[in-house]
Amino acid sequence: MDITKILDVFYRSQTVSEFDPFTANNLACLAMALSTNGIGGAIPSPRLEVEIYERSLEYGWNIFSPQGLKRICESYDVPDDLTMNGSLEDIRNAIDNDQVVIIPGFFRELGHSVIIHAYGSHGFFVNDPYGELVTNVEHFPWYYRFNYDGRRYGEHCLYDHKLIAATCGSWCYSQARAVHPNISLFEANAVRNLVLHRIG
Repeated sequence: MDITKILDVFYRSQTVSEFDPFTANNLACLAMALSTNGIGGAIPSPRLEVEIYERSLEYGWNIFSPQGLKRICESYDVPDDLTMNGSLEDIRNAIDNDQVVIIPGFFRELGHSVIIHAYGSHGFFVNDPYGELVTNVEHFPWYYRFNYDGRRYGEHCLYDHKLIAATCGSWCYSQARAVHPNISLFEANAVRNLVLHRIG
């Protein structure tokens, strides 16, 4: 598999979180991003996610909002270059500048975040804290191979350009599902409404 640029990111699974394993994706993604920038050690303890959560409560920062996540990140003296109008090219540029990218989208019905740490000609390599989203099975709905019993299906998954543009450029899960099979590569690269946390 051809990879243009890759950043080393230690994988964290939300399914082993001390919090609700179905909603802890932001905590897991931020813990991965912070550890890449020297916070909590190269192989951070699960305690880092607890610390992030407790810090958000202490200061009243919403871990589910882009601004809240940015405030938490920067409280560790790690820059978060946040944009609400990002593109696929912005993701590539961030990785070229050694910044990992947290991106929210409708990978799941209630929304979900992943961290992008590499890219190549076929798409982006992500650490998905829930598992691997499978979308290429004909006549079947999207489904997750979710992490369990120590399995880490979400580590270094390839999500193609169209999947990132459809899930992260749509306003709801049903729209993402409808857009994905029909969007062209040209249209995917023209999307300009991605929320990107470019961290580092």
